[in-house]
Amino acid sequence: MSKIINTGTLLTHQGRDNNIWLIGNNSSRTKISQPPKGVRIELFGSGNTIELSHNMKIYGELIIDIRGNNNLIVFGDSIIIRRSLHCCIHPGGPGVHSDECTLTIGTGTIFNGRNITLQIGEEKTNISIGKDCLFASNIRLMTSDNHLLYDQETGERLNIAGDIIIGDHCWICFDCVLLNHSKVPSGSVVAARSLVNRDFNNQNVLLAGTPAKIIRRNIGWKISLAENIGDD
Repeated sequence: MSKIINTGTLLTHQGRDNNIWLIGNNSSRTKISQPPKGVRIELFGSGNTIELSHNMKIYGELIIDIRGNNNLIVFGDSIIIRRSLHCCIHPGGPGVHSDECTLTIGTGTIFNGRNITLQIGEEKTNISIGKDCLFASNIRLMTSDNHLLYDQETGERLNIAGDIIIGDHCWICFDCVLLNHSKVPSGSVVAARSLVNRDFNNQNVLLAGTPAKIIRRNIGWKISLAENIGDD
């Protein structure tokens, strides 16, 4: 039996061939016309696909806003949304498109806080979040700066849009921002009020600061505050 019920809100203003799938046990797929309870979906465009796991637990609100074509959003198994999560794929500003983008969230990831925004703002850019991650409140991921920064002599654009990658078992603390071309490696923690704006490749590191840098290596973390670190 599904843990989410089809009583959400779907607003489709234009477009065709948009599909919402409910993924069940053994990867079975059921096409649904109405999103689950606690989910609000707004679509402008065609050929977009949203995949929701049948055992997501939504205690707060999930908002999905797509304004483009041929985009994909995938929610893995056993994801928990306790308060509010906003997933949006739409143009970051005038003159750009948000087509052929992908947003994926891995199994067991928990969105524990409020005001979490995952924003893809330019075509063919992606956000990938691994398994077993934890998000606090007031977190924003942005693949585009939404405005143009350029060299006055050459006219070259300086702020190219790019992907954001978060590995498995990462903890993103409150008031963090992750910008385009950033990567948080598996097993790592991003400390409160940090700004990540580049790739980090060494796993199990503590990142902190604006811009973020590695302040400690070879760390581990767990949700429980159990004194016996060896306990699961």
